[in-house]
Amino acid sequence: MTKYTAADFANARFAEHPDGRVIARCAPESDYEWENNNFVLSDEEMANAGWVPVPTKPAITESVKARYLKDEPWGFRWGFCTALAVLDASVIPDPEPTNTERLKELLDHYFNDAADATLSLQKYLNDHGVTAPKENK
Repeated sequence: MTKYTAADFANARFAEHPDGRVIARCAPESDYEWENNNFVLSDEEMANAGWVPVPTKPAITESVKARYLKDEPWGFRWGFCTALAVLDASVIPDPEPTNTERLKELLDHYFNDAADATLSLQKYLNDHGVTAPKENK
C-alpha cells in the first residue's frame, strides 16, 4: 500500500478511503482543509489516516505506460502518447513496493532459479537485505 504525504493532498480536490468513504476539500475560505458531515482533517491528517488523494487530472504510472507501449507498432505508440497529451495526463512514478511485495518478488525469483544447487535461500535473502527479527530471550 502506498503511503501518501500531506504534499500529495495539496492539489487534490477529492480523496477516497479504502473502506469506501469519499471526502471533498473544503471551500478555500474554510478553516479546515477537508470536511464531510462534521468530519474535518488537515492534509497531513488525511495522509496519516490512510486516505488516498484523487488526482484532478488523469494519471498513469510509468510501468503501466511502458506495458501499453511494449512491442506495439509505431502508429499505436504515437496515438497512445497523443491521447495522453490531449487528456493532459500525468505520467507518475510507480509507488514504492511494500516490504511484502519485495519479499514476494525475491521468493518468486528464488523458486524460479531453484534448480541452481549453489543458491541457498538463506544466502539469497541475506544478499538482498532481508533481516530476521532478533529473538527475545
